[in-house]
Amino acid sequence: MKKEHIMQNAPSGRHRLIHASVASALALISFSVQANTQQFAKIPFYLQNETSINGQPKVKHNIMFLIDDSGSMLANAGGNYNVPNKDRKINIAKSALKQVLREYKDQFNWGLQTLHNNPRYLKWDEEKRKKNNAIYAYAKLPSPDNTKGDMKDTEGFTDGSADRNWKYVSKKVDEMLAYQATPTTRRYYEVVKNFVMPNIKYRCQKSYVVVVSDGDANMSCSNQAPGENPSNSDNTNFNYDREYYYSNYYRAIERRSDEVYKYFGPSEVKVYEDKHGQGKEFSGNGLSGYFDLPIYDPRSNTPEGEKKFQCQYAEYAKDASGNWVLLGEKDGKREVQGLGDPFVPYWDRNYGNEKRGMRFFSQTLAEKDIKTAAKDGVDAAGKSWDGDPNDPKGVDYSKQLVQTFTVGFGEGFSEVGKNYLEKGASRPDWYFNAAEPEKLLDAFKTIVSNIENDSKNTKFEGVSSTAPATTSTGIPDMAATVHLNTGSWSSQLRFYKLNRDGTPINTTKFDQPSFNNRLTLVNDGRKTYFIDSVADDGASNADFGISDGSAKDKLEWKNALLKWTGRAGSDEAIKADAEKKGYSQSYRIRPTDSADSSKDERNLGDILDGSVAAVGDKRDNRQEFLVAAANDGMVHIFRNGTPSNPYDLKLSYIPAGMEREDDQGQATTLGKVLKDVARDGYGSSTLHRYMVNGGFVLRQTPDKQTFMFGAMGQGGRGAYALNIGAVANSDRSGWNTTVPLFETEKGSGNKLGYTIGSTQIGRVSIKRDTTPVNLESDVRYAGFLSSGYRTEDVNSADNETALYVYDMTGKEAGTKGTGSNVSDAGKLLAKIPAPNGKGGLSTPTLVDTDFDGIVDIAYAGDRYGNMFRFDLSGETPSKWSAQMIFQGSGNQPITSAPAVSRRSKDKYVVIFGTGSEIYHSELDVATQNNAVYGIYDDTSKEAVLAKSDELTSQTVQADGDVTNNKVSKDQKGWKLALGSGERVTVKPTMILRTAVVTIRKYKQEVIHTNSSSADVCLPDSTSTQTTAKTIILGVNAENGGRLGLRDARISDKNRQFIRRENNGQVYYASGMVFDGVVNFTYLNGSKADDSPVTADGDSGGTGTDKELNATPSVPNNKCFATQAERSLLTNSDKMHSLKVEGRKCGLKRISWRELFF
Repeated sequence: MKKEHIMQNAPSGRHRLIHASVASALALISFSVQANTQQFAKIPFYLQNETSINGQPKVKHNIMFLIDDSGSMLANAGGNYNVPNKDRKINIAKSALKQVLREYKDQFNWGLQTLHNNPRYLKWDEEKRKKNNAIYAYAKLPSPDNTKGDMKDTEGFTDGSADRNWKYVSKKVDEMLAYQATPTTRRYYEVVKNFVMPNIKYRCQKSYVVVVSDGDANMSCSNQAPGENPSNSDNTNFNYDREYYYSNYYRAIERRSDEVYKYFGPSEVKVYEDKHGQGKEFSGNGLSGYFDLPIYDPRSNTPEGEKKFQCQYAEYAKDASGNWVLLGEKDGKREVQGLGDPFVPYWDRNYGNEKRGMRFFSQTLAEKDIKTAAKDGVDAAGKSWDGDPNDPKGVDYSKQLVQTFTVGFGEGFSEVGKNYLEKGASRPDWYFNAAEPEKLLDAFKTIVSNIENDSKNTKFEGVSSTAPATTSTGIPDMAATVHLNTGSWSSQLRFYKLNRDGTPINTTKFDQPSFNNRLTLVNDGRKTYFIDSVADDGASNADFGISDGSAKDKLEWKNALLKWTGRAGSDEAIKADAEKKGYSQSYRIRPTDSADSSKDERNLGDILDGSVAAVGDKRDNRQEFLVAAANDGMVHIFRNGTPSNPYDLKLSYIPAGMEREDDQGQATTLGKVLKDVARDGYGSSTLHRYMVNGGFVLRQTPDKQTFMFGAMGQGGRGAYALNIGAVANSDRSGWNTTVPLFETEKGSGNKLGYTIGSTQIGRVSIKRDTTPVNLESDVRYAGFLSSGYRTEDVNSADNETALYVYDMTGKEAGTKGTGSNVSDAGKLLAKIPAPNGKGGLSTPTLVDTDFDGIVDIAYAGDRYGNMFRFDLSGETPSKWSAQMIFQGSGNQPITSAPAVSRRSKDKYVVIFGTGSEIYHSELDVATQNNAVYGIYDDTSKEAVLAKSDELTSQTVQADGDVTNNKVSKDQKGWKLALGSGERVTVKPTMILRTAVVTIRKYKQEVIHTNSSSADVCLPDSTSTQTTAKTIILGVNAENGGRLGLRDARISDKNRQFIRRENNGQVYYASGMVFDGVVNFTYLNGSKADDSPVTADGDSGGTGTDKELNATPSVPNNKCFATQAERSLLTNSDKMHSLKVEGRKCGLKRISWRELFF
């Protein structure tokens, strides 16, 4: 009969998790390795993409400097005017600008504009200065000098030619003069409208505006006399929404640009004026359509919502009796005396988070496409403004935007002025506070460096490789995925509602946790304290690797670092305070958006290999606790929340005392690395850091005690245990004593390597002097931790290969005296060496062979490729032992936990794959051939050592079929060879007697792109791109062969996978291939509880234990007992669900062997 493929590629894009280029900003991260003993891959392989430009890019990006040339710039940074010329802010700004121009020369197209273009109208009058000792010793020119001052709109930006290059801009900088007020909003609008937006010539060309100001924005309303011709006035209203308005810069009436007005849209001022009809029309001199703005009267009860649209002053005058000081008549009213410059709050202030002031324009420019194919056709290269098919892979040229940086210059900068500039920047961290003269140059250099990187880089934003976390048992109604953003190295937990079959209802709609009630604990290895209540002498800068330097105090660890880490206060305030006090580093600002939580990048650090899991009793069909481990250095404990915020973050825990090495291989701690994560430039100039990147297990006991045991991953050499139930059942003020259970040993006694992988939890008997085991007493909850990896060299003696077993709670866990104190939490019950083990031990799997609730054995492999059985049935922990059951070859590392398939009583198939993606050198392993193994083990007997040549071989054939060879009696299991470069780094999932194996393959390509003379957007470049594929493969656990009618199998609704042989026997799909790194969670609609024990006895994972039971029933692992929905819910961007089908248990007679074994 015709044979159909049982393994085939998913349609392009359907199951694709990651298809993005994390370009040059990650170049340092992607291919650099620490100069320490581990040489870990700096970021996961699937994020490693690099693009380097060979030579000068053909397109130059536009940088416009908008410099405040108001009168206050004649003072020094402290606000004093009687100072040497070199100390005046205007001259400091000139010097800094010229240094930046000299450094970058014609790498960019430069533009220079000021608020007033003073040199066009004024010149310095030295005689006037001497005669009157005048500060503003200027003389008005008889007519404007068009050769002086700002670059003209006809020039736009420099083009690198002899008369329009960086030297020309430097000459213009020298001409700047300081005089008059600060009409920042008006000038920003005019500059972007007349210079920046029209000069975007290519789809790939980026544009930036750098605004420098030393004072509050003002002058958006008129100081002209009633009915006065505006062209005769120094200042008129900024009537953005009117058909005409008067431009200070041009000294002329300017007509509103319809296209630009459509782009930005009407402001709230227009709505207000359309409603009230306020303002007087002035129709003289062809100025029909010009209106005065309404004047605010402090004596009136103007509604607060309307006051912001009216002309006003910062203060108003009263006489000695408290009466208002009145001016002359205007429009039939007696005006109140105003003090200071006039301003309109809507245009000149931004007190909160409104889209007003400069932000009205800058936010739109940063988000809304300026050029579209429908409106503008093609760019100067003749390509669509919406992008071209030949554009470099991984970059997006479909949107043309303008990004804005702002700099506040001077010590006396008001809070009003600071807020205005902070909100005007495109991103919070793109506002710079240059309080001191030398800080201005630093700000300029940082800004242009950021622009240089930003113009090359594309961040990755998409679904993390973490498997979905379900919030209840069976088929839940909600599941969480991790959304990763490498631009800010942040994550979001996104909760999606599921249908009854486990498929997502709407992948575009999700909820997020709330973060308003968090507390943060720090464990420094000696004590545990809250960050918001620790005394000044409770720790020191040295504890966090911070140099005291010349700072104003020695509390940077408390006032800046821990506040930033624990999100105690705004990043902006922390950054400003750190700069004011001269702390050791600049603190980065993480983007937030109170109006759109999907854009909030501040709440969680990146979750790469760390876990997300839920446990506990259900409320509203959600389990009580959800926990996430992240590379912000914290373990985050959430509790069941509200429908709109399914979980609420209660506590974040920092294991700051965990030991590790720094970039030079020197001993340090996690706490001393926290400052790197907080530093401005993290992820580019400061490399990404692994912090809490290991897996964990959550466990609830039959008496409702809930705790966890977590590994550090690449973030440290150790593990931590927390009593997460205390978050619900103890006063929050005491969580520093009730939540921490223990951390593993530190100092010279710490022999652990980096604990990559996950922990396990299980109940053990520490006194097995009876058969069957005594369940009443001498039972402990134990945490199992593999020794991890100390160095990359598997033959190094530094790598200890052993299984550590800890007393989790120090309490009795037997059926009598449950919960009584009998020992200390964290006591090492046993360290079980793996005989002849090499390279460090990987994650274990625990097995309860008789389902009485006590763990009897464990299995774990090492990086040499050996697999071990750990026997926990010895009379005491000192008699627990290990035996090798499979001898590896040294070139097939085991880095993930094995699965077990129960064949019959005491007989198992131990199933595991080989391969690694931990170290930098393991990315390109095309010549390494890994395999999946199934080793037979009879736990009632001494272990029998198996070798590769004693196993039955299965292969994946060219058409995707898996062979189906039988295992003969003299063979000890089976093996399935993987293709070149394929690897298994995830524990297989058992469904009935089908082992579902996750296989990954990475391909790194070097692509050389030659530029096109006609298209400057295609530069000469070399791109190193890493692409990933995932194979989800199902094999029969007994022989490693293909799947038949009696096996569980996965299917996709869009494809058929049945294969019919000539003899009529039916076989099913072995698996499917996906683009990207795909992980999944198995959803079983017939599972009524969250017991961690599987039908095969695997019992070390997250869940709620049942009572110990001396006469348990043994579950059937050969067929599904009930009809129910079952699926694999993937972490793909659409949360694609694969259907699970298999044999249903019928009403036929069941043999005693099937029933009891």
